[in-house]
Amino acid sequence: DDQGRSRVGMLYVHPNYFGSGIGQRLLAENIRWHHGGKDVYLNVVAYNQRAIDFYLKAGFIFTGKESSIPVLEGQNVTMPLREMVRRADI
Repeated sequence: DDQGRSRVGMLYVHPNYFGSGIGQRLLAENIRWHHGGKDVYLNVVAYNQRAIDFYLKAGFIFTGKESSIPVLEGQNVTMPLREMVRRADI
């Protein structure tokens, strides 16, 4: 990212494949690719409890940083995000 940190971009799994383990494999490969002894960061949609639980189970914790991104261009509609990190030492 712009601060020199390793960051997971977007990771989505089609609902037909929820519970199949593909999300865990994709995340594990992403972490392996990024890791290099660094903490790995990501943003999760604040109201997506399924994703939050998934990342917590994978060892991520909340950093306390919250933000939002615009959803509809030219309108005042945003998506709330919460930052999470997986420390390099786990």
